[in-house]
Amino acid sequence: MEIGFNKIKNLALSLDDKKKADLAEKLLNSFDDEAVHEIVEKISTNNKQDRKAYETNLFFNHIVSTLSDGVFACDADLKYTFWNSGMEKITGRNKEEVIGTHPLETFPFLEKADLYRLYEETLAGKTCITDDHPYDIEGKKGWVHEYMAPLKNEAGDIIGIVVVVTDITEQKTLENKLRKRDKTLTKFSAQIPGVIYQYRWFPDGKSCFPFASEGIREIYEVSPDEVKNDATNAINRIHPDDLEKVIKSITESFENLTDWELEYRVKLPERGERWLKGRARPNKEEDGSVLWHGYISDITEQKKMLDANLQIKTQFQAILDTMPNEVFVKDIEGRILLANKSGADFFDLTPEEIIGKTDEDLGTPKEQAEKFNESTRKVIETAKPYFIKEGRYINKNGEEEWHQALKVPHQHPGSDKPTVLIVVTDITMRKQIEAELNETLSIVGEQNKRLLNFAHIVSHNLRNHAGNISMLLSLYDDEESDEEKQELFTHLLTASEGLNDTIKDLNEIVATQVTVDKHRKKLNLKEHFLKAKEILTTEINAHHVKIEDSIDDDLTIEYVPAYLDSILLNLLSNAIKYRHPDRQPEVTFKAYLNNGHIMVEVSDNGVGIDLDKYRDKLFGMYKTFHGNSNAKGIGLFITKNQIESMGGNIEVESEVNKGTSFKIKLL
Repeated sequence: MEIGFNKIKNLALSLDDKKKADLAEKLLNSFDDEAVHEIVEKISTNNKQDRKAYETNLFFNHIVSTLSDGVFACDADLKYTFWNSGMEKITGRNKEEVIGTHPLETFPFLEKADLYRLYEETLAGKTCITDDHPYDIEGKKGWVHEYMAPLKNEAGDIIGIVVVVTDITEQKTLENKLRKRDKTLTKFSAQIPGVIYQYRWFPDGKSCFPFASEGIREIYEVSPDEVKNDATNAINRIHPDDLEKVIKSITESFENLTDWELEYRVKLPERGERWLKGRARPNKEEDGSVLWHGYISDITEQKKMLDANLQIKTQFQAILDTMPNEVFVKDIEGRILLANKSGADFFDLTPEEIIGKTDEDLGTPKEQAEKFNESTRKVIETAKPYFIKEGRYINKNGEEEWHQALKVPHQHPGSDKPTVLIVVTDITMRKQIEAELNETLSIVGEQNKRLLNFAHIVSHNLRNHAGNISMLLSLYDDEESDEEKQELFTHLLTASEGLNDTIKDLNEIVATQVTVDKHRKKLNLKEHFLKAKEILTTEINAHHVKIEDSIDDDLTIEYVPAYLDSILLNLLSNAIKYRHPDRQPEVTFKAYLNNGHIMVEVSDNGVGIDLDKYRDKLFGMYKTFHGNSNAKGIGLFITKNQIESMGGNIEVESEVNKGTSFKIKLL
């Protein structure tokens, strides 16, 4: 007895879900025609309708137990005879509500006219499949499609229809999402100046672009369809000089499944030679092929800019390297990111060797390096320039150098963090010139003071002498007595002698100022000291002066002989002249070298000088401080002028009733 098992099997196998069809097939295969026939024959009824119902229930109950789709059946009168749980789930209506009712009244998915037409076609023996269409059951919305097939008895007569309703709402939602995604991707890729693509390479060497955005028209000057099944048209665009490199890189990515990234050239029919950069990530497929998902962009303009920047950088570096200034770029940690040749030379390194090092790494003392870093951080944090007017630095040779630095905010290429550009100028020579200038100005100042003092002396003293002589001459003319005239003449002689002495003193001072270097000679200091001591032998013996000297026998000096004799004689004679009346005079004389300078120290235990009162006047002309009748106040004035005219200086320390000490730098 045949009851349509093959028809049902065909129905099950025609379902969209293959897994469901497989399950249905297994169920059907568990029964044979003979077994079913025996079951049917056991039914003790001759009622043809009961037999039909039995047969229908038998195979439907078995099939629908494995299906999640909705399944229902109608008899020839188009009344529901079966309604599975899938239909209950989709429609929300249980079988008790619908069994025996007419689909034209209760079917929730199709219009009556469409449903009636499909039922008629199915009852006429046609299998019908509807298009996907939406539904709305009491606010529950979704999408379904129906499969309708005639239901036959063992004689082949159509006794009704069976309908499978598949809810495809989830599938439709996914399709809509994919459609929107594809639409978005298409719009998005159209805005990107490059190509988004899939590239597949098969083990036999064939390759293709299963997907390529419209950008491939610009990148390779081919359409997506031209390379969808064969990538040859795109590969032919690769520059001959770069083809081997491209193939090698793809082969490595294929074999090792490593990301692919490469810059290469293409030769395009219209746009000529272009530079491209590609990136892609590979996935191994079941068939042994590899599928890359990637992106290729045109970097020709970037390459041109890079080449231009490299040329500018090379020129800029050449300019930097010719600068005498030291130039550095540092980050906030004080690491050097760039240095010119002068900067590297300062540390006896090359510009490449100095990169990445800090001041402390380069031998700068830690405390000083931290000061440098502090000012660098300040520039970065405030985004304002910082100027260091001058700073003292000890170089690698232990020599003193003076530097000036300007630090400005800077954004260094290749660093995403703020940096500082530092320009260091060596001002050591300028400092030396400034020191020499200051010394010169000091000397000029002193010379001006002496000149002013000299002018004052000339004006005051000569005027006094001239006035005195003029007055005596006037009195002489008016006097009639020979005795009085003789007395006035005596006074006139005295005044004349005083004028001569003054003029002599002034001539000696002038001579001190105008003596030139051609009068310098190499002199033995010890010999000239003994010469001065010998000149003063009478006074030394008369006053029992104790003199101790400490002078190297070989100590020599390039000096004007008359100046050296005058200086030594004045210092020794002053020490004796201003001895203390209550103790034996003691004089100490020392001479020695100090940093290339010849120093002389003369100390005594005499009456001393009140420096609080007389320090500024001590070396003035005609300045006396002890009331000695033979003191003219010109010795120290001349001594100071002689010392300073030779580039030296003189200092004094003294305390009343304890003594005086002169410290002289002769040269």
